[in-house]
Amino acid sequence: MAIRLDYETKAGAFSRADTEMQLMEHLRLAAECCYMIGHDMKADGDELRGQGFLAMGQMFERNVLTIINGLARMTK
Repeated sequence: MAIRLDYETKAGAFSRADTEMQLMEHLRLAAECCYMIGHDMKADGDELRGQGFLAMGQMFERNVLTIINGLARMTK
């Protein structure tokens, strides 16, 4: 059950900015899911796997920051 967003196009060419925005939104959602699963696992007593999911959530957030910083450098 994959919910996929359409790629935005302008005159037949895909829009890189819109695609990057979609990517960031998916990364944010993935981070949120990892945090929810991680906290639930830790609450059930599975400390190691719970901590692993929390770490994955942080990595997704870092990816969003990397994209934002890359875009900021491109606009300078």
